[in-house]
Amino acid sequence: MSFDVSTSAVVGVLNEVNGVYTTYEKLVTAFGTAVSDLATATKAEPIGTALQGASEKAFSPDITNVVGRTGTALSAVNQVVTILTDADSTMSATARENAARAEQAKADDAPGASSGSGHGSGHAPTNAR
Repeated sequence: MSFDVSTSAVVGVLNEVNGVYTTYEKLVTAFGTAVSDLATATKAEPIGTALQGASEKAFSPDITNVVGRTGTALSAVNQVVTILTDADSTMSATARENAARAEQAKADDAPGASSGSGHGSGHAPTNAR
């Protein structure tokens, strides 16, 4: 299983969905204005009241639900992308630091030392005369 995330692809989708969401919000506002204008245009208070009531009962809950859920989803995905990006940066920095430490440890080792401590074996050379 892979957890690699293409943040640029996710951000692209977020931007696209946000554009649709913004358009939807404008349509919802326009719908509310149109219903209000229609109620006023009837010039009959009972009909206008019935139109407003029908709109509020039949359409408003669903419209509000879509707007609310979409906004929540956009926010949640944006937060996840931010967390993933921050975590990726942290992991990259940690990997760089660990690689530098490993290279430094290699550089500290004396040439030919097998113990890896950089200080030899602690014994006098056996072939010294």
